[in-house]
Amino acid sequence: MKNNIWENMIKPIVVLVVICIVASAALAATNEVTAPIIAQQQAAAANAAYLEVLPEADGFEEVTDFQTSNVTKVLKATNGAGWVIQSYGKGFGGDVPVVVAFDDAGTILKVKFMENSETAGYGQKLADANDADGQKLAQSFEGQSGTLEASDVDLIGGVTVSSKAALAAVNAAVNCFNEVALGQEATVEVDTSALTPEEVRAMLAPGATLTQIEAQEGTTEVWQGDDGIYVIYAKDNGYEYASAPLNVAVGFAADGSITGVWVDASGQTAGIGDQAAGEEYLSQYVGILGEPGLDGVDTIAGATESTRGVKKAVRKAIKAYVALNPDSAAATAEESTADSTATESEAAESTAQETENAGIVAANAEEARAALAPGATLTQVDAPEGLTEAWQGNDGSYVLFAEDFGYEYATAPMNVAVGFAADGSITGVWVDASGQTAGIGDKAADAGYLSQYMGISDEAGLDQVDTIAGATQSSRGVKKAVRKCIKAYAANFAS
Repeated sequence: MKNNIWENMIKPIVVLVVICIVASAALAATNEVTAPIIAQQQAAAANAAYLEVLPEADGFEEVTDFQTSNVTKVLKATNGAGWVIQSYGKGFGGDVPVVVAFDDAGTILKVKFMENSETAGYGQKLADANDADGQKLAQSFEGQSGTLEASDVDLIGGVTVSSKAALAAVNAAVNCFNEVALGQEATVEVDTSALTPEEVRAMLAPGATLTQIEAQEGTTEVWQGDDGIYVIYAKDNGYEYASAPLNVAVGFAADGSITGVWVDASGQTAGIGDQAAGEEYLSQYVGILGEPGLDGVDTIAGATESTRGVKKAVRKAIKAYVALNPDSAAATAEESTADSTATESEAAESTAQETENAGIVAANAEEARAALAPGATLTQVDAPEGLTEAWQGNDGSYVLFAEDFGYEYATAPMNVAVGFAADGSITGVWVDASGQTAGIGDKAADAGYLSQYMGISDEAGLDQVDTIAGATQSSRGVKKAVRKCIKAYAANFAS
């Protein structure tokens, strides 16, 4: 009996424990041997990168007295050739590191993207020396100085998150150069996600004594300051709305203008939805007075649902503020907008009639072709891969058809036609959304949505096309079909 207990119960446990101990010891020993080697290799790669971006340097002196956020190393050439700064931005899969060389005036001489953990074929294009898109982006920084916007460089189409992370990394290097070389104040990012509720309120209402009062409709908390300011909390849904709605706090000055916005986006997708809590996005709200100002707040491509959720929560907070302060400037801004509604409506209707997506309100594909290439004689040609039809005009125009899935994808994929002028810019888009839900998904065929595509000439331009709240899947399906057409035009028909 005792032997059976040993053989069947105790012995297997002892064997497994011994195996685990031996394996752990082996891994520890391996790590002890390989860790210094890996560190040496990383250091060697970094040193090579420093000389690659600033080959005129005969050596470097490291500068350690800096506070700028997201910077890992600052080097000054010993012969005065310039500066090299290594920094990083937050990408989809983690940090996106860069090495940037500057001359003494702060002009960017060269940018090199280091190895990252972004998606293969997308964000890793940055670090691939043989990738044309990655190299084009790196080169577009050269010769520039100061803080850069997305429009200043050649972001990679379809790689928005990683491209913007690279831009943020270069801007961090610029900020650090301004600190160490020009003596400007350091740019230090505050990790607002780690702030306590008291710290959040202190950030949004500095110096004020706040007292919690009854929450207004649509809000979760309202705090009133002794100097006429408020901090109002509201919630709304982001991409991960089922499990973690966004908690948003909005600070208001005495005149009702927004002093700042804080967002708890911890439940959103890392590197994507949590961009809705980033300074770049939230800074757009500062100074807004009343609901009309929200029209100027752009969503973040790739984080549309999360950023729209923030905007909806801010709107709730503004409404609550106006209800508490009906005589404020914020309330006056509301009234002024209401008074002009009829005039704006008439203007919008007129504009819609004039720019009705180049007249692309067609009953069928034949009418769509005529509207997308007005006056042209079209001849059908072989459709490239990914398309369903291709038509060539005698004036250099094209009309290309593609399909993709909307909300009702199981039964009726959407048929999309895209017109291209002779220079490759989009003249209009037509969509057969008859299989989508009436009043919801079929909004993807509305002129207001489709007009966003007018004039786009490459995939990067699609980043500026917003999806339709409530018709997300259908409008995304249209965008994917348009992307197919742009790819096919560039590969097969562009001169």
